[in-house]
Amino acid sequence: MKEQLKTKAMKKYYILILSVFTTTFSWQANAQNGGDSCEDALAVTPGIYNDVAIVVGSGGASHDADAADALWYLYTPSSNGTMSINSCASDPSAIDTRLWIYLDGCNTLTPVADDDDGCEAPNTFGSVLADIPVIAGQEYLIEWDDRWGADAFDWELIFTPPPTGGINCADATPVSPGTFSDVFIINGSGGATQADATDALWYSYTPIESGTININSCASDPTAIDTRLNVYTDGCETLTPVADDDDGCEAPNGFGSILIAVDVIGGEEYLIEWDDRWGEAPFDWELTFSPEGFNDSCQTALEVTCNSSIEGTTLDKTDTNGVGGADAFYKYTETSTEARDVAFSLCTAFDYDPFMRIYIDCNGTLVSDNDDACGLGSEITLTTMPATTYYIAIEGYNGDTGTFTLTVDCAAPPMPPPNDLIVNAIDIGVVDYLDENVNTQFATEEGGNPSNCTIDGFNGVWYSFYSAEGGTSTASILAPNGVNSVIYFEAINDTPSIEELVRVEDVLNPCFTGTQASISLVPEKYYFLLVTNSGEVTDIEIETEVILGTEGAVFENFTFFPNPTTGTVTLKNTTAIEKVILRNLLGAIVLEAEINAIQTTINTELLATGSYILSVFADGLSSQHYILKE
Repeated sequence: MKEQLKTKAMKKYYILILSVFTTTFSWQANAQNGGDSCEDALAVTPGIYNDVAIVVGSGGASHDADAADALWYLYTPSSNGTMSINSCASDPSAIDTRLWIYLDGCNTLTPVADDDDGCEAPNTFGSVLADIPVIAGQEYLIEWDDRWGADAFDWELIFTPPPTGGINCADATPVSPGTFSDVFIINGSGGATQADATDALWYSYTPIESGTININSCASDPTAIDTRLNVYTDGCETLTPVADDDDGCEAPNGFGSILIAVDVIGGEEYLIEWDDRWGEAPFDWELTFSPEGFNDSCQTALEVTCNSSIEGTTLDKTDTNGVGGADAFYKYTETSTEARDVAFSLCTAFDYDPFMRIYIDCNGTLVSDNDDACGLGSEITLTTMPATTYYIAIEGYNGDTGTFTLTVDCAAPPMPPPNDLIVNAIDIGVVDYLDENVNTQFATEEGGNPSNCTIDGFNGVWYSFYSAEGGTSTASILAPNGVNSVIYFEAINDTPSIEELVRVEDVLNPCFTGTQASISLVPEKYYFLLVTNSGEVTDIEIETEVILGTEGAVFENFTFFPNPTTGTVTLKNTTAIEKVILRNLLGAIVLEAEINAIQTTINTELLATGSYILSVFADGLSSQHYILKE
């Protein structure tokens, strides 16, 4: 050990003397030394830098633009690609280098990558960073230090031109169907990529005719790759997703990506994006095209949108659904947040006898069909529901085939019913009420839930009333269609929130589907009624039977007069009247008074003409009576 220390000390002394001796001639050799601070970083280009005199790093990472214990370099690539940096060729007995790469200048120093002891034997204390993506014109700061010594070392900077694919969407490489081998991919760092990402490879493909494409990386090395694949249309600024896959290949390459039978339209550009979730290993991928199978099945249905038209044919199609002969499939997804009428029409152009069917899924669940709505043409107008996909099969009557133009016309979403939310519930009072031609499909969905009943997401209509006395209330859907519900709730006042409602506990008022509900009314309670009907328009009937008065000796001799009245009403009882409340038929209190006398009067002169409910309280009991104001 002492001998080793002595040797090393002598080596250091020798280097010191040599440096003094060669000061006059050292400019060329020392020109390769980096700056001793970030601000003095030496600009470099790809190449080998020999006998660089490093500064001892004092056993710790610098990560400091002002550090004086490191060498700094600056590399600005002239084009996109990757760079690799290493000190692996240095003397393994003399160095223990560390390496950092930063972005965003000396004031920020955003770390890109770093390494310590990454070289293979014999120089396991050397540093290496491979295939770091770089962007043309971007400044990369390179920092070197040595953990324990100040011996000179060699390092190399390598630049690799861009891979076959474009490094961003705007530079996507045009391709034709074929196989692409040993494509150098870029590490996507475990996250999805975007059009301006520098961690993906981009290609563009424009078919000359409509058909389907297959794309896969399944033949790549299964131990080295974990590819992800995205296909877009509508250019780099929009990037409308068409299809994507991660880990779709079968064994042994379960981390490869594959897309099968992706519909493409002739003349339209498709952008193909590749990245690797975790690594940068080269991979192989394949693109194939077939004119067959294009929208020839429900699974390969071609997307159509509102207020558009598309030309189609069944001449090159097969019978995939087993009815009507050869069929062409399209799909429409409702993007409106409200239900609306959408017309699917073949009336504008056709050269054969078409037949149209619309399905709700690819399992053959038929929604509607039509033949000969406009001469031999077909047309279906459908009330579509939000976020629902419909599949349109265009066939031919009795196996006929030909060409056609499919048009899609969307009506503006209808207005919701006036009482679609609890805040705008219709106050019906305690009289019989009939609401005609109600379409709850267009009602706004509720949020939140009452006690004892889950209605979150229901799109129904609301009614309310105040029960001054006992009785019953029954609500019915007169023309039910689809899924229905009729539910009564109690409320603390006439303006409750959803969460403040409590479902009336009654066997005739369940919290599930049904076309009728009935409850017993409790005096002096506010009630709300929710009615839903998923089908078309319906009539809603609400019948209320009120029990007026309370039998018993307390009110046997109670009288009030005159009735009808134009002003003052006199009230008499055999026992003291404690309190009186006068409400209109909507349940609103218009008069309330503490009495504590066997006789009193109430003044109705300022009230509007109509019927009112008088509640009289005595001896802990109450009775209810109608008063007519003229």
